[in-house]
Amino acid sequence: MGDLLSIDESQIKTKLTNEFASLNKKDVDLNSVYKLLGADSKYYLTDAGVCVYFNQYEVACYAAGRISVTIPYSRTDLLKPIETMIP
Repeated sequence: MGDLLSIDESQIKTKLTNEFASLNKKDVDLNSVYKLLGADSKYYLTDAGVCVYFNQYEVACYAAGRISVTIPYSRTDLLKPIETMIP
């Protein structure tokens, strides 16, 4: 994931935790989100942007399902320009 981000690796945890906090889900443990995030976080690419996710039980109860946040490609404050992501 670190190769897609325009932010320094030292900022990944704080910036992406803030993105998960903006979901306003009461059952998400933001302390766990912060601990688990990093350059090697799980993600996949969609038409809309980069989806960073956690599986069940990692940061919330099972009933909450997969917790994810999609960062639109237009968010150049977090992501590198899309043109640089395509070889």
